[in-house]
Amino acid sequence: MNAICEQGDCLHLLDLHNVWCNAVNHHHDPCAAIDRMRLDRVGEIHIAGGAWQDGFWMDAHNSRVPEEVWKLLEYTLPRAPRVGGVVFEVLEEHVSRLGPELIVGELARAREIWNSCRRDPSCH
Repeated sequence: MNAICEQGDCLHLLDLHNVWCNAVNHHHDPCAAIDRMRLDRVGEIHIAGGAWQDGFWMDAHNSRVPEEVWKLLEYTLPRAPRVGGVVFEVLEEHVSRLGPELIVGELARAREIWNSCRRDPSCH
């Protein structure tokens, strides 16, 4: 991604849940993966939930955001100065099961972290 953004002179979307899925499934530190990225080239961050399937954590967009992904957002956001927003991803077929209260709660927590990290860049 670093090379693509550099050569393309563009920003990219950083899917933190996907970073965390890879860390869980391949047994590595997600913060170390974040540290290798050009965070000045991140324009948008996505968070989501997932589920276990056949021994792997899947980026399924079907549940609430895992606590570890929230921590990863708090770690990443202050290091990514060009981020224009954080998006909570959920697939339409899971919306009614999750319910509006859960979705509003996830959005409120994302907004709280956004505001905290934008006021105090050392929020992590």
